[in-house]
Amino acid sequence: MDLVAHLGIGGLHADLGQLKQTASRLFHRLLELQNRVDDESAIIKVLLQLLVEQTQSSESEILARVLKPTAKPDAIPQSLSCTACGRTLSRRRTTCNYCGAKRQIESVSELLDR
Repeated sequence: MDLVAHLGIGGLHADLGQLKQTASRLFHRLLELQNRVDDESAIIKVLLQLLVEQTQSSESEILARVLKPTAKPDAIPQSLSCTACGRTLSRRRTTCNYCGAKRQIESVSELLDR
């Protein structure tokens, strides 16, 4: 009987080759995912800067709102009343269309379409 066959070394060699291929595929997939995370991180930074500019809030205030646990969608009213003029506001607006008064945003989820 052949010693290589008896010890199963041939099969181990084939398994090692498959493991190397799998490791290589996983490594390349990991690099793709890292690039995607980097791209999305850059997008998030731009969006954060836009939020700072549009809401005139500080970056730390916005981040605190993002990290704050949000209310369930059922608890967020579809429309709100302006505290200055009483007219109906879209929950997506940060200012009143009629009088320009700013409204307090409790959570980023208030600005999202549902």
